[in-house]
Amino acid sequence: MFANMLSQRRGIDQPIAGSVINAIIGHMVQQGGVGNLFSSGDSYTYEDRMGGIQSYLSGLGRGIQQDHHLVQLVQQIPG
Repeated sequence: MFANMLSQRRGIDQPIAGSVINAIIGHMVQQGGVGNLFSSGDSYTYEDRMGGIQSYLSGLGRGIQQDHHLVQLVQQIPG
């Protein structure tokens, strides 16, 4: 869902958008941003997970600096 939105809004090829979103979600889990939404045996619904991811992404969009680890990670994605 998020890869499709990124692809449509920014004109990025779908496979690259998927790689970017995967990198972002991996970073979120590593940093504890929404990691608890993905723990096994939890009671979070699909909507809870999507809402948590959307909220985290929205926060990133408001003020991420060029030297941020996530920016460097995404820049390493081919294409």
